[in-house]
Amino acid sequence: KAINDTHGHSAGDTVLITIAKRLRHQTRDGDLVARIGGDEFVVVCCGLHDLKDLTKIANTLRIAVDQPITWQNTVLHCKVSIGAALSGDDDVTAEDLLGQSDFALYAAKGAGRGRVAAYDATLHGRHTRASNRQDALLRAIRDKALTFHFQPVVARDPGIVRGLETLVRWDRPTDGMIPPDEQLPLAQSLGMMADLAFLAMNAALDMKQQLNLSGHTDVLTSFNASPELLAHPDFCQRLLSGLEFRDLTTDDVIVEVLETVVFEDHLVATPFVQTVADLDANGIFTVLDD
Repeated sequence: KAINDTHGHSAGDTVLITIAKRLRHQTRDGDLVARIGGDEFVVVCCGLHDLKDLTKIANTLRIAVDQPITWQNTVLHCKVSIGAALSGDDDVTAEDLLGQSDFALYAAKGAGRGRVAAYDATLHGRHTRASNRQDALLRAIRDKALTFHFQPVVARDPGIVRGLETLVRWDRPTDGMIPPDEQLPLAQSLGMMADLAFLAMNAALDMKQQLNLSGHTDVLTSFNASPELLAHPDFCQRLLSGLEFRDLTTDDVIVEVLETVVFEDHLVATPFVQTVADLDANGIFTVLDD
């Protein structure tokens, strides 16, 4: 993407073709090299029985790809992160192997990129725990078994609470409170970020209804609108319906949006700007977070 954006798609195509040739040149007869999309390749090496041998081939491929590429008198640099998985004697499908190599790839990226990570017993344990945690979070979202904390927004002068920001928390019985930096990537990998945000929206509206009934009409509630929520076609209408159902007005709630979500390159091309405009047109206040 960086090469496409800086030098154009012709340069990006040259890089992909060059890397494909390098991968094919460094593999053995009978091995398979395939580009599966974007800048991702899969290499299938047949007849291997030792993870060390597979890792050795992977490092050979890494070194080959890391060499500079010359395009129209310009030197382009690329690095590759590789996840390697070995088929054993157990009943492992092709899909399993792709999943294992993909998990190892994320481990390589997490360790700093430009390296090889092998799917060994340690990564298998992490993969199993991550899969179990994904399943548990999916059930928690579907069963609405999440916890909502309300962080006070305080005016320094005169030091009173002006609002409550809704925070989604996952209190898993076996692990305790899962940190947000683990919970949110899991939800994103499941494609459930919008579902999570809708639950937070309803929790914010429920809290505001309770505040009004308790006489705290001047305290507003807010919730975070993720990119997935902003892109959801029903977001604005569901928010308006939720307000009406609880006898609330558009002045009772604030939508918080990360400024990086809205102010990207090519503003016109993003649906997020239009969503914020729709919220504003309906009288719903939007603020930039962080």
